[in-house]
Amino acid sequence: MEIIKRSESIESYATEDGFDIVELVGNATWKELIIMLVETNKLDPWNIDITKIVDSYVETINKMKLLDLFMPANVIFAASVLLRIKSDTMKFFEEPAEEFYDDAEQPARDRPEVGELVPRTRRQPQARITLEQLVAALDDAIKLEAKRVERERFFAEPIELNIEVEDIDKKIEDVLKLVSDNSDKYGITSFNSVKRYFPDGYGMLMDFFVPLLYLHNNGTIAMSQEEFFGEIMIKIIRRERTAPEKAVS
Repeated sequence: MEIIKRSESIESYATEDGFDIVELVGNATWKELIIMLVETNKLDPWNIDITKIVDSYVETINKMKLLDLFMPANVIFAASVLLRIKSDTMKFFEEPAEEFYDDAEQPARDRPEVGELVPRTRRQPQARITLEQLVAALDDAIKLEAKRVERERFFAEPIELNIEVEDIDKKIEDVLKLVSDNSDKYGITSFNSVKRYFPDGYGMLMDFFVPLLYLHNNGTIAMSQEEFFGEIMIKIIRRERTAPEKAVS
């Protein structure tokens, strides 16, 4: 495994006392900050002390806040991920110890012939985390967070709906003209004679039949049907709609 190497940019932040925090905030990334903290705290890059690196990182973040310095979002988010890693590691040591009776406390009738009870001591987990593994874990977490934020932003953005505003009055006037143009000298025509101008089913319903019903209801035309599913006859009562009548859109 190749340990993450010290970059030339990190050298520019180094001082005799550690590193220039003002210069760091203005230019360094969270990765460079972690590498510098590993070096200044003389941590083993093959076996990182999680508690020490997390405490040192958070302390640096707090110094930035005290100095009222601008911090990139991923630097702050990396701190939250580090704290979560530290919390998961420390849970092992926070589990309550197992309770047991010693020989004197256990009732005599239930006490078996056993040797002296020796409590099992907790052992620190043997798994190690290297600097490269720590940086990789943080990198994955930050990428996942970026995807989540982008997904939320996508759904939060308003979607423009281009809804065509239809002139209902014009549709009614057009239908009345079609009926008039296709009627005989008595002002009579059939539904089928006019619907041929509307080959599309939806258009026939919304652009022809609905305006036709409106004209029938306001007394401009009269429609009749002698039998179910039979021909609908249309008779013009008035050639023009009365002025006060308006369709409701």
